[in-house]
Amino acid sequence: MAVRIRLTKKAKIIILASLMLILAGTGGYLLWRVNQDDTVAPTDSDASGGAGVCCNAAGCVAGYKCDTSKPCSACETAYANAAGVSCGKSNGVTVKCRNGFDCKNSSTHECCPSNPLGTCVKVDDPVAPIGGTCPDSIKACEWPNTIMSNTCTCEQCNGSNGCSGNPPTCTPGGCPDGKVSCGDSTNHDGGSDCVKTSVSCAVYHPDCNNPSNIYRYCKPAPSATNVCDSGAWVTKPTGSYAYCAPIAYSATATDSDGIDQTSIAVKLNSVVRSSITKSNAGTKTTISETLSSATNCLTPGSYTLSMDWKDTKGAASSNCALSTTFTVQPEVLNPDWSLTKGVVEKCVEENTTNPTSQLTYTITIKNTGAGEGTITKIVDSLDSKVLQTYISGISNSGVYANGDITWTLSATDKVFAANQSKVFTYVVTVPKDTFGTYANTVTAYPATGENIIANANIDADCVIEAPDTGIFDSIWAKVLLGVAFIAIGINYSHISKLSRKLYISLNDGYDEQRKKNFEKKVVKR
Repeated sequence: MAVRIRLTKKAKIIILASLMLILAGTGGYLLWRVNQDDTVAPTDSDASGGAGVCCNAAGCVAGYKCDTSKPCSACETAYANAAGVSCGKSNGVTVKCRNGFDCKNSSTHECCPSNPLGTCVKVDDPVAPIGGTCPDSIKACEWPNTIMSNTCTCEQCNGSNGCSGNPPTCTPGGCPDGKVSCGDSTNHDGGSDCVKTSVSCAVYHPDCNNPSNIYRYCKPAPSATNVCDSGAWVTKPTGSYAYCAPIAYSATATDSDGIDQTSIAVKLNSVVRSSITKSNAGTKTTISETLSSATNCLTPGSYTLSMDWKDTKGAASSNCALSTTFTVQPEVLNPDWSLTKGVVEKCVEENTTNPTSQLTYTITIKNTGAGEGTITKIVDSLDSKVLQTYISGISNSGVYANGDITWTLSATDKVFAANQSKVFTYVVTVPKDTFGTYANTVTAYPATGENIIANANIDADCVIEAPDTGIFDSIWAKVLLGVAFIAIGINYSHISKLSRKLYISLNDGYDEQRKKNFEKKVVKR
């Protein structure tokens, strides 16, 4: 059942007027409350020393400076979240004055600056502070030897010096027994074993609004640690070695706990060696190896040989490490020599009554070694039957004298590169009157090393035509002799039979004579 209230025109006017008065009153209160300077729930800027707030040695918040050209005596309401002295209660909550303010009236929660110096203004305020111009409106306090991890902000200029000076002395007490200090700071980061203790001290710089507590951090005192004992060279490679010279080393690693064999590492120019020999005998291990030999040569250059190891408890130290340096000289490539001598005969006017034998000699010397070499001279000692008039065509400026042909080499002629050959030649022409065997010897003289010798022998024996006898010099004699031979050939069978009969007849006569002689001997007896 709906209930309806009937209002008169007058009642409606009264109700609307009442609502308007309520709304106007509420809006006026809110406007008044927003514009209040003193409040138990101030804004952050009010609570932290912002613009217009009085300031003293405690300074202002970051971004503001204490301008002493603007004196300030204004007080403010205590704050519920301030850090200073208590100044009564508000709605059951204790309120406090900011640092640098004193409680003037706890009933009204009124706080006034202690020895006010000026008013907080923004750092870009054009009015300069009294006492000079600061290098920076806000300056980090860079104290020498500071032990604090955080920096402070300069809020008050001290003449032209700005923030300056060292912090007051603040040294916390020592660590408990069995522990050692690992540093003092407000927020030390020294590892998991570095623990903050309750031992502390307070530090405050008058130019900065940053009172801090410095704490002592402690960690367990280190116990005696195991170390690796020692090592020593037995055979130490050092100095300079010829290429392919034998190079070996040996060293001993000694430790009272024994040597961890798997930890032994030997390196040659930072390359790990895998062919080392390890001989273990209790607390001592001998490490050795051959680095170079005639069949396994180290490349020429500089070398660093290093080794290190650990004991069986895993300890290592500089005592258990050895190092040495040495060099391998470049390979010396030596020459080697091959000397050959050959001779070829050529008959001139052979089958005549006056032939000659032309003997051409070739001397070849070759450097068969891997390095460059030098030959100073070559001497060919000729057969004693050779006369100077027989010799011709000596190459390479060779000179004949006293039965020898000599080649004296100089400049580039005497230098023989590896695998290089040089040839020297001459000719001996032998007349028929001195045909026969010719033997000679050539000798090469290297700049270093033994002399080299080669021999060459040859028979000079060209064919000489027989002289005329005069019997068959005429053509007719030769013709008659030919006819006679032909006649003998045609009558060969008859001549053969005749000669046979003659032979039989002669034999029969001989037999008959023998019989007669025999009979005579019988009769005489």
